Amino acid sequence: MRLSRLGRSISIVSGVIALASVIGSSPGAMATTPTWTQIVLAPIQEITYGDSTVTIHGTLETRSSTPGDARPIAGKAIDVGLQNDGPPKDLGTVTTGDDGTFSLTATLPEPGMVVATYAGDADYGQTKSGRTARPAAHLPARVTLHPMPATAIAYSSVPVTGTVEMQTPDGRWIPAPDTVIGMDSDGVRQWIGPSVHTDDSGAFRTSALMTSPGPWTAVVQANDASFAGNASSSGQTIDVSPAPVQISDFSATYSGRPVRSVAAAQGLAFSATVSPYVGGQTAELYFQPRGSKAWSLMGSYPVERFGTVTVSGISGYVAKGRPREGSWQLRTAATPLLQAATTPALPVEVYLSTSFHSLKIKKVHGKAYLQGVLSSANGPLAGQKLDLEYRYRSKTAEHHAAYVKTGKGGVFSVRLPATHRYYRVLTTKLPQDYDGVISSELYFSH
Repeated sequence: MRLSRLGRSISIVSGVIALASVIGSSPGAMATTPTWTQIVLAPIQEITYGDSTVTIHGTLETRSSTPGDARPIAGKAIDVGLQNDGPPKDLGTVTTGDDGTFSLTATLPEPGMVVATYAGDADYGQTKSGRTARPAAHLPARVTLHPMPATAIAYSSVPVTGTVEMQTPDGRWIPAPDTVIGMDSDGVRQWIGPSVHTDDSGAFRTSALMTSPGPWTAVVQANDASFAGNASSSGQTIDVSPAPVQISDFSATYSGRPVRSVAAAQGLAFSATVSPYVGGQTAELYFQPRGSKAWSLMGSYPVERFGTVTVSGISGYVAKGRPREGSWQLRTAATPLLQAATTPALPVEVYLSTSFHSLKIKKVHGKAYLQGVLSSANGPLAGQKLDLEYRYRSKTAEHHAAYVKTGKGGVFSVRLPATHRYYRVLTTKLPQDYDGVISSELYFSH
């Protein structure tokens, strides 16, 4: 019994011990994510050969998205090395102080990228930072431009890659990182967007806009932000063919809205977009009268920024008091870098506006007449057929009542057949040059 009780007692105690062990070990077994870190390196002074000793300063701190929230990390080992084309050259290891800062005085065998590395541990993540150590005197440089395409279309972008190296006093060629690259075409500097710099391996990648066959060269110039002295690559010539030109959205407009017909008094305007857009381009507007095969030049207009062409001042195209109908066309001429372009013919109907004037109802010998004058932009219209219509007061349908022709001076008078009706007069057959018109309604009642 004692053994049994003892056994149970031992078993119980063992169970308690095991439980305690589990409880005690749980927190320590939970996985934690190391805090993100960063190394902030101070700029490194320029070095000279024969006296290339520099002091490298930096701070190890926690990374924070909010300025001022970063915390220094003390007592951590920072490895410092010099990186060029080969394996890093070890410059030494230093430990961060209470304020997270570190400094290391070292002799640099050559210019290059000074890299400070923190290996990280269970509490803080690894991080790396680099600063360029520049020579006080510019070194000889050489630029290699990788082969560019043999052919290209004008105004297209061609990828450009290459490398920049500098020569150390002992005759070795090493990469020239963080060096500004420019592109020249036949000795003229080309704009290639924001400054292009070589990376840590001395390589650069950019693009060039094909505006000439070349020769194209990659260029570096001596300045405070570059390792290398003036240098350029060998030239490469590209066969540049003229770029296709597209004229889109060509339309006749009035008050900014596209139209296919317009009153002569309103005037015509045109708009279009030319692509690609190149400074100094022009577009020419041509007109072909209806029934003719000949095109006449109406004017030359500049292609404005973003390729926009705007034409105004075409007064409905009226000649000798009559509207000229026909088709319009916009063209751009060929250049060594641009193909010629022509829009399809755009037919536009042009007409003279007409209107009724002096409308009134007049009674003569107990009979009622609707009288008025039909006029156009060119004056009164005589001999034109008009139609008199009416509708009942509570209805919407119109009914024919009578026909009448305008007399001298465009005057007309037509008898009203009944009272208690709304009357209006409209043109039924006008010459092609004139726009039809309907008068307002007049109510006739005794």
